[in-house]
Amino acid sequence: MEKKPKQIAATIASASVKVVVLVIIVFVVVRAAAVAYSFGYGIFVDQPMATGEQSRTVDVTILEGSSVYDMSRQLEAVGLVSDANIFFVKVKLAGAGGDLKPGKYTLNTSMRPSDIIASLEMGPEKSSELQEEN
Repeated sequence: MEKKPKQIAATIASASVKVVVLVIIVFVVVRAAAVAYSFGYGIFVDQPMATGEQSRTVDVTILEGSSVYDMSRQLEAVGLVSDANIFFVKVKLAGAGGDLKPGKYTLNTSMRPSDIIASLEMGPEKSSELQEEN
């Protein structure tokens, strides 16, 4: 039984569509895995934005009533953290969400995110004392 040319073309087209869909699915899964790995790495690796001579001092004012996410975005905007979303998750994992105090801080880009969280928990006065000791 010989297949007609239309049947052969339909079979080839169907197989081609299946291959394209499979390639797209594999690409999406690999990309999602890469993004998830990068996000997880950012959360669990406590690296400063800069070290040594590349570091700089930054003055930042946290306003009364700012949410943790607002603070995170503000710290990202001034270059103290690389990603507001990752810093937000770090604060939540540290259990410090409700303990961050508003005020004017002098922080440094050589501080690790955990150090920044600790400074924000202490408040501006104690944070400045800690900065002077180091």
